[in-house]
Amino acid sequence: MEKIWVYKDAPEEKKTQEILPLVANNKIVATLLLQRGYDTEEKIKNFLSPNISHLHDPFLMKDMHKAVCRIEQSILHDENILVYGDYDVDGTTAVFLVYKFLHSYHQKLSFYIPNRHLEGYGISEKGIMWASENGIKLIIALDCGIKSVDKVSLANSLGIDIIICDHHIPDDVLPNAIAILNPKQSECPYPYKELTGCGIGLKLVHAFSLKNDIYEGEVLQHLYAVAISICADIVPITGENRVITALGIEQIQNNPPTAIRMLKKVLGLEHKKINVTDIVFGISPIINAPGRISNADIIIKLLLSDDEEECFQFAKEMNAENKERRSIEKIMSGEAISLIENDATLQAAHSTVLFQEHWNKGVVGIVASRCIEKYYRPTIILTESNGKLVGSGRSIKDFDLYNAIEECKDFLQQFGGHSHAAGLTLEKQHFHSFAKKFEEIVQRNKKPYLLFPKVEIDMVIPFHDNFLSLFQNLSQMAPFGPSNMRPTFASTFVQAKNVTLLKNAHIKMFITQARETNVGYNAIAFGMLHVYEAIRSGAYFHIAYSFEKSDFSPHIPIELHIKDIKID
Repeated sequence: MEKIWVYKDAPEEKKTQEILPLVANNKIVATLLLQRGYDTEEKIKNFLSPNISHLHDPFLMKDMHKAVCRIEQSILHDENILVYGDYDVDGTTAVFLVYKFLHSYHQKLSFYIPNRHLEGYGISEKGIMWASENGIKLIIALDCGIKSVDKVSLANSLGIDIIICDHHIPDDVLPNAIAILNPKQSECPYPYKELTGCGIGLKLVHAFSLKNDIYEGEVLQHLYAVAISICADIVPITGENRVITALGIEQIQNNPPTAIRMLKKVLGLEHKKINVTDIVFGISPIINAPGRISNADIIIKLLLSDDEEECFQFAKEMNAENKERRSIEKIMSGEAISLIENDATLQAAHSTVLFQEHWNKGVVGIVASRCIEKYYRPTIILTESNGKLVGSGRSIKDFDLYNAIEECKDFLQQFGGHSHAAGLTLEKQHFHSFAKKFEEIVQRNKKPYLLFPKVEIDMVIPFHDNFLSLFQNLSQMAPFGPSNMRPTFASTFVQAKNVTLLKNAHIKMFITQARETNVGYNAIAFGMLHVYEAIRSGAYFHIAYSFEKSDFSPHIPIELHIKDIKID
């Protein structure tokens, strides 16, 4: 698919010169920082040196005092508390963190992860009834609950209070919970709005520790769990999320608990320097797999265990489920692409809405992402569950999926999520009406420039022999992720030699820029078979790329990961 290259504006030379002393006179790093909005000494120092002191006071969050006092009341009166969370990475890491912390101060504590296939997303009626039957007086709901008006009312009628810790977009009508912790709710003065559900769980236990004079380290030792949730949930790695991710990855790298150590062992990451990519494509899918395939309780058991053999067995079991998930995903993605390719109406559409009753409920979101890779447009994949259609949607850059789905709410039983990802439930008879309305909304709002994926170029640079030094300087801008992506550069009129094809899809080569310098670098271009013959023939081409550490060539310790190629 053709990609549009979008070049970022260069900052004013005067401003660049002003901040050069702050970045060891590296003009490229100075330019990148200014392009990303770091234009003062304080902002730059905080960005380049994330520190625990940069985290905000948790009591700035609306309802935090109420939440902490209600937990203290439960502990004082020896009540049963239930820690309830979603079945994905964010929800399960949140349950682990809150349960692990509170269990040191209160023994009447249980956890509950709903079954995706039997109960669906969010606070379920089955979960409320389980709580009632087991004498629960307080539920702490993590990464869910902000839309559970009826379920919270049911809990209240049974004498159960609920504290909601959620980061999804609230409706105008909020549940009648004892406390709602969500920076996105109106009138919440908390300065950072992009925390994950696990991040809000961290804020809750941090507030509890501050009020009860508990050593801060009891909370901060679990930053790795929040870092994993941030990477998995694809939230901005800015502000507090940047601090937590940087310090959490440091824990995963240098001092991981037994559970994480065993996950690294199963993944073959024991001796690798961990980064966001390793979490997104390695650790997160394994943690996500049980909730997609079977039951997510095993995740909590793994994270709570300190026994090495037990953790290793749990990790192997979860890895096996992840392999099963990949197999299911491959089949479903193939079926989804085939449906589009064999239907002229679907091919011509501005959106994709597909339904097959046999599709696995736990994999529909991933399939939506795979469809976007081939057909770049907002996509919703649905399956059948308990007589209803349930599914997940994924979006493209600069298109607000949540708002589009909200416009279709007359056809929906429930929905929730973010601008880039959402879940929804509807009756079967409303499928065609919903798909038609969604397509109309996408057509109305999808501007022409959104029709093609974009590659954002930070700057154009020539090849030179100190790319390794540049790579090392850029590493101080890590961790990279949404809103702080790894810098993308462009270089023009390059040629390749030693061109080989990997798995009939990926191009491995050695690239030089002969018009500028004879310096060359190893490079790999994933999924670019369409330009293989031109490159192999010696044609000049232009590349958009990022720097990555090479695990294969000790003589050239970096390689170029090519994001797009344009033949001259």
